[in-house]
Amino acid sequence: MTIDEFLYRSADALRNGDYLLPEVVLPAIDDGRDSLEELGEKLENNPSPPGLEGLDDAMMEAYNLFAEALDLLELAVEEDIPELSAEILSRTQDAREMLREVRRQAESHNSALQEETGMRG
Repeated sequence: MTIDEFLYRSADALRNGDYLLPEVVLPAIDDGRDSLEELGEKLENNPSPPGLEGLDDAMMEAYNLFAEALDLLELAVEEDIPELSAEILSRTQDAREMLREVRRQAESHNSALQEETGMRG
């Protein structure tokens, strides 16, 4: 399951009044944080080519939004605050939309490069 799927399902369960077991959810939150940290490190170690730094910045912002959503989920589970589900969903959706835009821009850049060089992918 992806981080966004985990966040959506968890927030949806909170919103529906379901009780999330801390012994199940909290380790999954930690795993999500570890994954985001690894992705951030990979991005820092392998940045985009010059001129595409904005894509890296947008990716990092999306990762940060996912991390914030994980933090909110942790708080919601530990303190039994289901009302945080709306904010968890909002940040998750914002991160997802940001990643879609990064993907769209990267594909557009790739297409432009292929046209310039006369190559097809």
